[in-house]
Amino acid sequence: MKRMKLKDNKKFKIFIGVILIILLGIGSFGFGTFKPNSYILDKITERIEIQQSKIAVTLGLHEPEFVYTDQTSFILAVRKCVNYINFTTPHSLRVPSLLVEAQAGLESGWGTSRFAIEGNALFGVRTWDPKLPQMKPKDNPKAVWGVKVYKSKCQSIQDYVNLLNRHPAYKDFREQREEMVMAGIYNYEKLIDTLTLFSTNPNYTTLLKATVNKLKVITAN
Repeated sequence: MKRMKLKDNKKFKIFIGVILIILLGIGSFGFGTFKPNSYILDKITERIEIQQSKIAVTLGLHEPEFVYTDQTSFILAVRKCVNYINFTTPHSLRVPSLLVEAQAGLESGWGTSRFAIEGNALFGVRTWDPKLPQMKPKDNPKAVWGVKVYKSKCQSIQDYVNLLNRHPAYKDFREQREEMVMAGIYNYEKLIDTLTLFSTNPNYTTLLKATVNKLKVITAN
């Protein structure tokens, strides 16, 4: 009898254990369904955005023309390209348009530089790969590096976005942006402070901040 009772108790404990496991599984599933963590939400959002971009391309989304005659029209042309690029870029990997406009303006003299006019290069991105299309600086035609040349100015902006998203030098930029995307607001001062390596000019970040603030006023008006 004692042996039978021990077996029954063991079966009962196993039964209770199985029930608890099932209940915990159901609870976890329910919690994950109705209160998913931020990582899961980000992945779902990214997947949806990628699908949307594919649909947009299928429907005939095409690169906008980059037409400008002055600083104001240059800013608008950059903005159109950024909006186009954002269709195929997950939200977490986007660069705020205001920052793109400011850097493109500073680096290209608002589209008037030789590199911008002849090579569609808005950011002066350098390459040391002789196989890539490039332009040499006039004062150093034998330089081992050159400024990358693009088929269009929108492609120059796309390469700039890729650079900030992939290059080790801009790891801090990506970390700051991730926090800001989660918070739902960009802090341009902090973002710009991570771009000290973008230029050899020691006053670059100060100039960039001033340009962003100037564009904020223009945009507001």
